[in-house]
Amino acid sequence: MIFDTYLIKAFFYICLFSGIPLILSSITGLLVSVIQAATQVQEQSLGFLVKFITISGVLALFGNYFISEMVQFIQELLGSLVFLGRG
Repeated sequence: MIFDTYLIKAFFYICLFSGIPLILSSITGLLVSVIQAATQVQEQSLGFLVKFITISGVLALFGNYFISEMVQFIQELLGSLVFLGRG
């Protein structure tokens, strides 16, 4: 089926678009928590601030790529709806 490939592509894009910010924010959160443990600074909002800045930076750097890939995929998907009823 033609729609199996679109499902695989959709899962790939979901993992790509959410995975990159998630992995990078987890790494920066871990680094901040290690630094906080070493310096005994127990400010909880510092970890959230660094994660927010990291995710904002990733979206600023890769946002155009994410949007262009998503628009291209949606256009391709909507263009294939013509073949939906055909075996």
